[in-house]
Amino acid sequence: MRLIGRIIIVVIVVTAIYLIVDFSGRVWAEAYVASEVEHSLGLSAKPDVTFGGPLFIPQLLQGKLSSATAQSENFTSNGVAFTSADLHLEDIEFSPGKLLFHQDSTIVAHSGRGSATMTSSQLSDAFHQQGIPVNVRFEDDGTVRVSASQFPATAAVSATIEDGVLVLRPTNPLFKRFSFPLTLPELVPGMTYTDIAFDGTLGTLSFRLKDATFSVPGS
Repeated sequence: MRLIGRIIIVVIVVTAIYLIVDFSGRVWAEAYVASEVEHSLGLSAKPDVTFGGPLFIPQLLQGKLSSATAQSENFTSNGVAFTSADLHLEDIEFSPGKLLFHQDSTIVAHSGRGSATMTSSQLSDAFHQQGIPVNVRFEDDGTVRVSASQFPATAAVSATIEDGVLVLRPTNPLFKRFSFPLTLPELVPGMTYTDIAFDGTLGTLSFRLKDATFSVPGS
């Protein structure tokens, strides 16, 4: 009985040490990848990265992760400001040796989805930056209005995503010849914008990911 008790204690201690090492490895890897993603994507702020799965080390050694999430707030990408972005990555592959030894490597998420939000002021600034002098306003019922020199008053517009371009078009038939296109930045290589929705405060862009690629430079 005493021997069995000692074996149980050893198993508990070894398990505890493994879990501590697993947790520490996860924290280190999340911080390291977050820093590299910031530089790889040219973000103005470091995202928060979280890996999925109950145990991290087995996934690390295999070079595969079932899932990961990344979140960032108040950042710019290619000169366009965003309030926040959320990425949900799935089926992730990488070279564990290259990551551990800080060699040039690539992280690939074979599928995923995400969203990014902008205020009306940020959206207006993005249009101005691309040479389109319109100001955008969001209303509580989800209506979007723009003011421009072509209109005697603010005009309600519809919003669509067309080949990675956000297009605003007046809903009034009198102004149907006008449209306002905004080329959206590629936050992640392999992303495709799919939709946009508005409330009184934010515009939310939705996108999907396929073979999203993050380049991690060596050091």
